Amino acid sequence: MLVSEQQQDPVEVHWYNTRDSVFELSKAAQLRGLAELVNIGIDFYQQEVRLANDIFLNDTTGWRNWELGSSEGLEQWIPIGKEDKPFSGTFDGQGHTIYGLYINRGMDSYYQGLFGLVLDGHIQHVHLRASYIRAHDHVGGIAGMIGYTSEIRDCTVQGRIIGRGHMVGGIVGKAEEYNRIIGCGNMGDVYGLRRVGGIAGSFDFGELYNCFNRGHIEGRHEQVGGLAGIVRGGRFSRGDGEWAKGVVREVEKRRKVTARELRYTFANNYNTGMLTGEDKVGGLAGAFLAFADVDSTGGQNTPDVWDTLGLRGTTANSIRAATVRGRFFANCYNTGKINSRFAVYTDGLVAHYGWSWQEAVYLLDERRAHSYWSDSAVVVAKVETAQLPRDIRSFDNLQEIYSVRPPKGFEGVEDEKMRSEVFVDELNEWVEEQGKVFYRWRPDDEHVNGGYPLFEPEGGQP
Repeated sequence: MLVSEQQQDPVEVHWYNTRDSVFELSKAAQLRGLAELVNIGIDFYQQEVRLANDIFLNDTTGWRNWELGSSEGLEQWIPIGKEDKPFSGTFDGQGHTIYGLYINRGMDSYYQGLFGLVLDGHIQHVHLRASYIRAHDHVGGIAGMIGYTSEIRDCTVQGRIIGRGHMVGGIVGKAEEYNRIIGCGNMGDVYGLRRVGGIAGSFDFGELYNCFNRGHIEGRHEQVGGLAGIVRGGRFSRGDGEWAKGVVREVEKRRKVTARELRYTFANNYNTGMLTGEDKVGGLAGAFLAFADVDSTGGQNTPDVWDTLGLRGTTANSIRAATVRGRFFANCYNTGKINSRFAVYTDGLVAHYGWSWQEAVYLLDERRAHSYWSDSAVVVAKVETAQLPRDIRSFDNLQEIYSVRPPKGFEGVEDEKMRSEVFVDELNEWVEEQGKVFYRWRPDDEHVNGGYPLFEPEGGQP
C-alpha cells in the first residue's frame, strides 16, 4: 500500500487501516502519525511499516547549535511507543535516512529516541543524521528501550545524545530479555550518568555483533563502554522486567521466537571512539557480569539452592554449559583513548567482571575468546583505590588487587600493527571459521576510521 501524497495534515493517520499488512510512508507527517497510532494502543503486531524515501523532521541548518538553545521553530519528536503502549511490528527504513530528529525534555522523560519502547518488534535499515536527543533515562538514538526478542539490524546514528540519568546508548538505551542488535553503528557523541555505551547503555541477555562505535562516549560516573555500559549474560529473571505486566503477558502469548532459540553472543565488534568516565570504563564494555545456572537444553539450577549449599564459587562448569551456543567478546577490538579516575577498574576491553570475577573470566578462557586493544588506548597515570573493598585497598597487598586478571585471549597489540593488513587478516581468519553471519573486515582505505579495520559492508551501507 502506497500512502497518498495528497494529505497535508501536520500529523497524518489516515493511511492506516486494519485490512493491509504493509504500509509505506513518504512524509514527516505520516511518520508522526505512526507515533500517534502506536501511542494510543495500535502496536502493529504482524504489520510492517516502510519508508519510501528520506524524511526531514526539521530543517537541519545549524543543528550542531541546537544544544546551545538555538531551537526556535523546531518541532519536538514524540517517540513511537511508550511504557504501556509498545511498538511490536516491523519498521523497515529500506536504507533511507531520517534527518533532524529533535528531543529536548526534562527529568520526567523516559523511553526516548526515534522509538520509545519496542517489545517483540523489529527495526531495520534506517539511519538517523543531524539528530539531537536530550532526555532523562532510557535514552537511545533508535530506541529508548527494547525487549522480548526484539531486533535492531543495520541501523546507524549520527548526532548528539544526552541522558541526564542512566541507560544511555547510541542505538538503544537498554536492551532487556534476549534481543538482537546486529550490524549497527554509532558515529555521534553520547553522554549519561551511569551505564553509557556507544551501542547500548545496558545490554542484557542476547546477541550483539557486527557493530561499531566511533563517537565520544562519556559517563559522569561508572559503567561506560565503547559498545555497552554493561553486558549481562545468562538467564533472564522475570523479576527483572520493568514494564507493565499486562503488556508483557500479551507479548508472551503471541511471540514466535522464544529465548531458548537465541544465542548469547557479543562478537565481531569494534570501538575507535574516545571514552570518558569516573569508574568501570572499558574499551568494549564497562562491566560484564551476571551469569545463570542454566544449560543449553533448558534445564536449570535454582540460584538460591547454589547459594544455600555454598557452591557459588564452583559454577564455572555450569556457566560454560549455559552459553555453549554463544560467543562472548570474540574477535573484537578497541583503539579508543580511555580517560577515567580509577585505573584499577579501567581496561582496554572490559573494565569490571563483578566481585565473583572468576566465573566471567574462566568462561572467556574456556571459549578461547580473542579480542584486542591498542597499546596506546590506556596509559596509567595514577592508581586510586577508594573504590576497592576495604580489605584490599592497601598497597601492602598488591597481589590481591592484581589477582583479578583479564581473560587469556585478551591481547594488547601495537597500534601500528592494528592499522596493518596483517591485523585485518587475523580478524578475517576468525570470521571464516565461524560462518557467514559475521561480517568480513577490510582496510580503512578511505581513512574514515583512523586507519583501523572496517567491516564490509558497514552499518547496512554497501
